[in-house]
Amino acid sequence: MFESGPSADELEALGFTADYVGNSNTEDWQENWQAYEIFTTVSGQWRMSMGGPVALDYSVVIKIMEMFGVRKPKKQLALLNDLRIMEQAALSAIASNKD
Repeated sequence: MFESGPSADELEALGFTADYVGNSNTEDWQENWQAYEIFTTVSGQWRMSMGGPVALDYSVVIKIMEMFGVRKPKKQLALLNDLRIMEQAALSAIASNKD
């Protein structure tokens, strides 16, 4: 899904050191982690049209939320709003790669 950053050897060859831990060049915010986990779990569950994906299948999203232990409607709605932001970003990326 994401490209990993350069290896420690690649950085060292250029005279740099890593200023992060792990193999990601993104910072994970705890308040977004559950939405990220759910999004990656449902990332293959797209509603499709002739032109490609148009939206996540929300019936699957809700079921996965329940499997992750999210059963309160207010929490589900908050996560759904976060997932919609990720969904729109993914759809924009997919559309830009069609050119």
